[in-house]
Amino acid sequence: LILEAETQFKESSTKLAAEQERLREEMEVQAELVAAERATAEEEKQRQLEELERQRSELQQLEEEKKLLEQRRLEEEQHLTQERQADAARAAEERARLAAEADTQQAEIEK
Repeated sequence: LILEAETQFKESSTKLAAEQERLREEMEVQAELVAAERATAEEEKQRQLEELERQRSELQQLEEEKKLLEQRRLEEEQHLTQERQADAARAAEERARLAAEADTQQAEIEK
């Protein structure tokens, strides 16, 4: 009976040791999976941060281009306004010259 109990104890101990080893290996595998998932999550987070930085940089560049285009538009508008003013001044001078000419001709006709 004692021999049988010892045998059962040894078998149980061997089974228990094997089960403990299996569980230890399973925990190692689970730890590796968790580490791999964390690494993948970190890589994805880093990729997303890089994408956000790229988009922010692109947006900043577009805003700078928009400012330059607006500045050019304002300069062109100012230039056109100056041209219109110069044209209006020349037209007024021409009208004044023609009016003076007409007055001179009228005065000669009246003589």
